[in-house]
Parts: sequence; C-alpha cells; structure tokens
Amino acid sequence: GPSPVRRLSALEEHLDRPGLWVKNDGLLGTVYGGNKVRKLELILADVLGRDASTVLTFGGSGSHHCLATALYARELGIRVATVLLEQPETQEVRTILRLLESTGARMVRAGSLPSAVARLVWLATRCTEIGFPPRPPYMLWSGASTPLGCLGYVNAAFELAEQVQEGLLPAPKTVLVPLGSNGTAAGLLLGLRLAGLAASVTAVQVSDYPTVGARGVARLATRGARLLRRRGAPVPPLVFGPQNLKVISDTRTRRYGHPTPEAEKAKELLQRLEDLTLDSTYTAKAVAALIAQRDLPRPLLYWHTLNAHPLPDSF
Repeated sequence: GPSPVRRLSALEEHLDRPGLWVKNDGLLGTVYGGNKVRKLELILADVLGRDASTVLTFGGSGSHHCLATALYARELGIRVATVLLEQPETQEVRTILRLLESTGARMVRAGSLPSAVARLVWLATRCTEIGFPPRPPYMLWSGASTPLGCLGYVNAAFELAEQVQEGLLPAPKTVLVPLGSNGTAAGLLLGLRLAGLAASVTAVQVSDYPTVGARGVARLATRGARLLRRRGAPVPPLVFGPQNLKVISDTRTRRYGHPTPEAEKAKELLQRLEDLTLDSTYTAKAVAALIAQRDLPRPLLYWHTLNAHPLPDSF
C-alpha cells in the first residue's frame, strides 16, 4: 500500500511554522524500507527479465542502497557484489556494514569513485572466477538511480496525488528530499508534472559526486520521460533543465557521510518531537535545511527516505 502521510504538528509548533507534513517511505517494503524499495521493485524485475543472476553495484560503506539491493535480490535468488567507497565510520555505518555482510553479498572496498568503477569492471569480467554464475551480470548505478529506477518515484508522485485527492493532506507547494544520487528527486520532478501536482521539488545535496546536482537530476528526469515514451506511455516530450528544481547545497552538506552540527541537532529534534529517526548522511541534512530555510513555500512535504523498520542483529 501507499506510504503514510501525516502532519508534523509538534515541529510546526516548535518552529512556529504551520504547513509541515511528512510522507514516510521508511515504512515501505517488508524486510527493509526507504526510497530504494520503490526503485528496486522495477530494477529487480528488469534483472529477472534479462535472465541475469548477479547484480554488481556500488555505494558508500554505509550504503542503504547496497544493503536494500542485497536483501531484496537474495529473496529472488539473485547474487550481489558491492563496491564500497570509504566514508566516515559512524555507528550507523558500522551497523549497515554488519548487516550487509550478513546477507552474503560480496563486498569490495574502494577509495575513490574512479577506483569503484574500475573494481566493478574487474568484477564483471571475473564473475565465474569468484564463484558467481557465468551469465552476464547486471550493472546497477549507485542508488539505483537509473532512468528505470527513477520511475519508481514517478509512481510515488501519482500515489501522492491520490492521497491529496482523498483529503489526507493538502496539495503541497514544495516537496523536500535529500539528494544523494539524483534518482528520487528526478522521479519526483517528472512524476509531479505527470500527476498534475503543482509542487516544486527542493533537493538538499548531500553528496559531492560530480554527477549529482540540478543538472544531473534534470537530465535523469528527461531520460525517464523518454523511457516511458519508448515503452508506449502517453507522455509528452518533456525536457527538464536545472531551473526546474531548487537544490540547496553548501560545501559542508555535500561532504558525503560527514555529519554536520545542524544535522545532528535536527536528528535529536525530530526524534524528540515527532518520533522520527533520521540518519546523519541523508535525512538529517534534509531536515536541517527545512529548519533553516524559513522561506520555503508551504504546505511543505518532507519526503522521508530512510528505513523505519526495526533492524535485527543480522539478516
């Protein structure tokens, strides 16, 4: 079913700022929630359709994407190998690493993005040598942020439109999301347009990958629209540019995996006021921007992208 929406009443009162809402994608899925669930629903169907038996992907050493991919692929009998880029080792990162190891995924470390890509290519050419089936592997970009993956958030925008129509929340003027690999923001940029919602997308950049930013989001949204048309959807020839969304970015926030004082304060505040758990890498930085940017149009919908299911000691 749809992820729930609710008013952030305690935060509104604390900030003296009415019109704040949350849509909690952390409650999606079965074993693990968050924004990767919507993307992987389409990606893993494509993996099976291509008769691939192995997924090769990459992310930070505390990557929710790599963990979610390993968990949901394992349920379908698909092997996973992940290349992990170094990031600051917080307790959150150590937990993700422990859980990822428990899934049986192969884990390879890398010190930089070019090194990660090189190691992915190395893995792809040596699948049989490392014990994977001989069929060609499925190469998956970080965050499942591909044209197909971002269509998960086109579907999400239509889901939101139905919730607005049902009166569960007012039509938002702003949808706020973290921006780590472009996919969620791109899918919403395209999906809100197709669903007839006038909300603008505001993305808080939490990564300094060279492909991440307003241009990358716009390019991916355009490619998503082209994919829909190629597959027969009645979609107009939409072309997006960086002017079609707002990106909040500064040098501290863009340092992937590095906590900021403002984000840590936001973590404590949302846990105390709204019983909503944030993480230092993505969601806390997005909420910190919400708190700081008083001029964002409201009603404002913060789209929560972090897993909210209880985590076991191992999977």
